[in-house]
Amino acid sequence: MKRTVISNKFILIMFISFTISNVLFYLNDSINYNNMINNGYVNSNAIEFVIQEEKGLFKNETEAPYLLFQYNTATPNFRYIYYNDSSIKLPPTNIKSKGINNNEDYIIKGSLYPNESVPDSYKTLIIGEFDTPYSYILNNQMWYFPKQQQIDLTNGTRFILNGKDPYKLIDDLFPNTDYKILNIEESGTYILKSNMLMKIFLKVSTIFIIIFTILFMIYSLKHKKTMIIIGYLYGGDGRSIFFKIFKLEMMSLLYIVVLEIILLLVFKRFYPVWENNWIYHIIIYMFSSCLVYILSCYILTKSLIKKGVQSI
Repeated sequence: MKRTVISNKFILIMFISFTISNVLFYLNDSINYNNMINNGYVNSNAIEFVIQEEKGLFKNETEAPYLLFQYNTATPNFRYIYYNDSSIKLPPTNIKSKGINNNEDYIIKGSLYPNESVPDSYKTLIIGEFDTPYSYILNNQMWYFPKQQQIDLTNGTRFILNGKDPYKLIDDLFPNTDYKILNIEESGTYILKSNMLMKIFLKVSTIFIIIFTILFMIYSLKHKKTMIIIGYLYGGDGRSIFFKIFKLEMMSLLYIVVLEIILLLVFKRFYPVWENNWIYHIIIYMFSSCLVYILSCYILTKSLIKKGVQSI
């Protein structure tokens, strides 16, 4: 057994399986992102709250990424925007990549926001519009980005906060301040049941492709028994047999994973979404699958050698 040939079917099916699962993970987060856009760029775990004070200045003293909307009830579609991390993705706009200067105040407005409602002093600050044709909420809003990310309560006491741990973020952004949590879904800010049927379909499809991958791995392992037996009969030990039979498959799986990661990073650059959960899920899934398969190969080899292949 000087040479081992890896099946092209194994490489092809594993590549297709990983690719399909990656697409499904992305589509799930993409739907969440579309829901977020269509509902005024408010995430499903966002919280809306009102500060119980009318005056006050608060500086950004947290390193956790967040996106904060500030407004008052008199002009709810005019919002002050605060964020503290360049990785925070803003809604699609028609602004060129070099059109935003964070050292100056600027405004992005929706196409349906009435021009007569824009103060003359603000018109020169408008640098573009939202490119969200299906979001009625965003198209009717105007966002003001102050260069000094200092929250002034005279601009409004109502807030919507997007972040991974919004309750902790509130305490960091507004220390020793009384606030009241509002019900986002009841106020119509975010529709939690948007595209639920599609999300269920994607979850079922993801489970199906994972089960298919597991079954295919089991199928591949069963077809390796004969090669393990031959290696044993030629006097090979467990370790040498394992590496001779499975080393090419292990290398192929590694190449596939690296290729998939490169592809998803390129894809992420051109088609980003609000969260990167899909990337973490993909990487964990692929490496877990490879690790489980390699361990299964090793256990199968050791088991057959230990039995002396007498029971086969």
